[in-house]
Amino acid sequence: MAVVLDTYGDKRTRYFERNVARDRTVLSWAAPTLDAFSYDVNRQLRVGLIATNGHPDGIRRNTVAGFDAVWRSSEFRCDKNFLVGAWTAFSAGDIPPGNRAGWGFKIDYPNDLWDCATSLNDFGEAPSPGLGFLPRPGTRQFVASCQYKPRPSKYGRFGWVRQAKFQHRFTRVTNHLGQVE
Repeated sequence: MAVVLDTYGDKRTRYFERNVARDRTVLSWAAPTLDAFSYDVNRQLRVGLIATNGHPDGIRRNTVAGFDAVWRSSEFRCDKNFLVGAWTAFSAGDIPPGNRAGWGFKIDYPNDLWDCATSLNDFGEAPSPGLGFLPRPGTRQFVASCQYKPRPSKYGRFGWVRQAKFQHRFTRVTNHLGQVE
């Protein structure tokens, strides 16, 4: 069962969804299921849970459980956008040996003049979701980027330019031993 609470002002919209295989001859652990829940704690903080169970082949056991939280504001330093988010997940079942956990965080300052972000995601060697996918298991991925995007005056020397973008992006991917990939 999935419960999603979306906030639009003071009005809350709720809907429920259940997606389970109907064939009674399949073992219960083999029927793929996805359960997700998100909840707006307040206007700025949303927390969520996710769990998957089963594998599309109907033979192997596979379970993933995860938690995430995102805090966002459009009033940071009076009128700026700011976001901080974090997640963690764990795999269990018929998966390879090794670290079965993953975690990550993101800090984002997405604004018109300055747009900067950094994120770090650590995917253990063994997390292997039967439902969905995982980008590059066994890696730690660090990304930092920043863009300066001025809008020249339309009456000035560069009036023909609507918005210029100057950006820098750094990406580092290492394996579980710390070696750069």
